[in-house]
Amino acid sequence: MTAVLQATGVTVKFGEQAVLNDVTLGVEPGEVVSLIGPNGAGKSTLLAVLAGDRSPDTGTVLLFDRPLDSVSMKQRARERAVLEQRPTVGFAFRVHEVVKMGRTPWHGTELQRHDEEIVDEAMHAVEVAHLAFRDVLTLSGGESSRMSIARVLAQRTPVVLLDEPAAALDVRHQEQIMRIARDLAAQGSSVIVVSHDLDSAVHWSDRVALLDRGRIRADGVPGDVLSGELLSEVYETPIEMFEHPETRMTVVRPVR
Repeated sequence: MTAVLQATGVTVKFGEQAVLNDVTLGVEPGEVVSLIGPNGAGKSTLLAVLAGDRSPDTGTVLLFDRPLDSVSMKQRARERAVLEQRPTVGFAFRVHEVVKMGRTPWHGTELQRHDEEIVDEAMHAVEVAHLAFRDVLTLSGGESSRMSIARVLAQRTPVVLLDEPAAALDVRHQEQIMRIARDLAAQGSSVIVVSHDLDSAVHWSDRVALLDRGRIRADGVPGDVLSGELLSEVYETPIEMFEHPETRMTVVRPVR
């Protein structure tokens, strides 16, 4: 398959500091790719470049084989949805109104007539339907995060970029969000997730890309490209990676 979103030779500098250094990464249809790495490794910057929210200093980004910077903002919004690391809503909208903002790219098209159905489905998927008429400024951190994910789902795009979608969630909703990512991929979408949960990333992803100081140290099937030794080196703390004797599933955890 051909990558639907492809970054090649991307370098991003903040002043003299290279936050990303000659990074190449793509995602194919039906694939979940997790970006992992320590704080400051460049994960969120790479996601911003892939989204078109940050132009690289050098390198190219293609969306469906077109230079991303040549694609109009409206067309980008119809082809890729983005969950930012810290999404904020500064006004007293209702939850339903914020989720419906995800339908904005489709206004004036035939698909607009399905807005209410799609918004309702997205809110039920992340369990915020009961909050539909709540003032967003009264939500807990986890509720607000799930609302923002519902907005992304309502956008209905073939490429989905999620920056730490599970960061504010309890364990049940963390698992729920990753199942949703897998469901999107099963339907043919391309999903990139920035994650600090190594165990979850290994379990739910088709591929992982490990960033270290702005470079990709490993990219591929988790069990093929990752090891406790490599993770311990990159994260600068002891990490073990092993197969659970009963479930036969790979487990990644810090050595305590």
